[in-house]
Amino acid sequence: MQTNCYLRFGQLLENLDTFAVLIGYEHNSPLLTNTGISPLSIVTAMVDEIKIHHDLIDPTVDIIMTGHVMWTGKSSLEIGMWLKQEDKSVLDAEFVMVARDPESKKAAVIHPLETTNEEEMKLFEAGNQHKQQRLAEANESLFQNPPTLEERQIVHEIFLKTLDPRSKSFRSRVLPEGSVWMESTRLKNAVVCFPEKRNIHNKVFGGYLMRKAFELAWANACVFSGNRPYVVAVDDILFHCPVPIGSLLLMSSQVSYSDGKKFIARVHAEVMDTLQGTSTTSNVFHFTFTCGDHPVPTVVPMTYGGRVWKGIWRWYDERMVRSCNLDEIQKEGVTMDQLACIARCNQLNADVVYVDEHTSIDDFRRVVEDTCKGNSSAVICSFGKSYLGALGVGQFATIAGYHAERGLVLALEPARYKHRIFWTPLECLWGAMVATDKATDPTIDLQRGYMVLSQAKPLKNRKNIE
Repeated sequence: MQTNCYLRFGQLLENLDTFAVLIGYEHNSPLLTNTGISPLSIVTAMVDEIKIHHDLIDPTVDIIMTGHVMWTGKSSLEIGMWLKQEDKSVLDAEFVMVARDPESKKAAVIHPLETTNEEEMKLFEAGNQHKQQRLAEANESLFQNPPTLEERQIVHEIFLKTLDPRSKSFRSRVLPEGSVWMESTRLKNAVVCFPEKRNIHNKVFGGYLMRKAFELAWANACVFSGNRPYVVAVDDILFHCPVPIGSLLLMSSQVSYSDGKKFIARVHAEVMDTLQGTSTTSNVFHFTFTCGDHPVPTVVPMTYGGRVWKGIWRWYDERMVRSCNLDEIQKEGVTMDQLACIARCNQLNADVVYVDEHTSIDDFRRVVEDTCKGNSSAVICSFGKSYLGALGVGQFATIAGYHAERGLVLALEPARYKHRIFWTPLECLWGAMVATDKATDPTIDLQRGYMVLSQAKPLKNRKNIE
């Protein structure tokens, strides 16, 4: 129970995950060995749906949890759970679990589900429909397709409302009355993954991740609304990768949408390997809150891209660009040539300059000065992070400013949720670009350098091409 006499919903999410895992192992009990240890490793793949029937669950009344397997595939199963208080439904949940071989980590065959009556057959068919729906939604995702014309139009209209009517410049932005910039709604947290939160596979328990994400989202909702909010909806939760014990879990919450009395808090969870300086997205959570009759401000994105995700609000990141080799890049890293190829695929000119004995720092300084004076081009540098005294191997950064008198350049880090922008002497950045790239391809020394990006001329008959 919380201090405001509300149920600890994050703890309830953790209990649901524990219950789902238990049901999964119980279903596969015929596969148990003589030692009583299951040869399978059953983990949560996603939370497909959570329906909250009563916004305020009574914390003084016992909650009865029931659940069973609704559908099975070859290596996955869908589990339905129903929560009641005094014979009244308060919450329904559907979890998708997957079975893995503990040694090879590959998919393992689970026990099939046999239906014995019409009700069970209906549940099994519903599970099949849920699977088809998940596949259809994946194909419609912005990770696969760009925003629709309607979505782009709505985002553009919101952007126009933030322009200063006395100015004809896109740089002159004004905050509409009763609104807040989305950038101001952020709240972050770092969690050290200790062994007491591990599961039997020596990874962090998925239910614990959901609880920590919800608690951060709820705290952010309190700050944003200035009130005591309660959750009314939970969107699908995907588990992209396991979280090892000993890693650092970075969580960032942001209010991404508000509509009168309801608003959505998004939590991005990322597991960081502090020794390697690398990080990977583990989960993205979306929680909808309300404060009853208490209104909340309207959230307005600061950038034209709109750093939001739901409905018309979508994240624009590397997974939305047009390229033919993104899967390879996400596994092995990106080279200068590949980044230039991605830029050209997205209607940009990319002039690449590799730093070697034939290039001059004076030419680089002139390029930086020219691009920082205008707004028609930009410079992206590839450099060795260790040369600048930072963790990690290599990095790309956009040059956003140049202080001629002091000889300093302002570098924008791509991962701004964990790294700050920084000033560095142009000579030091040049030295960092001289360092070769051995991490992306250990067999050869790839040259680093910089590239100048500018907008390409529009293609003729573009409609026919698309």
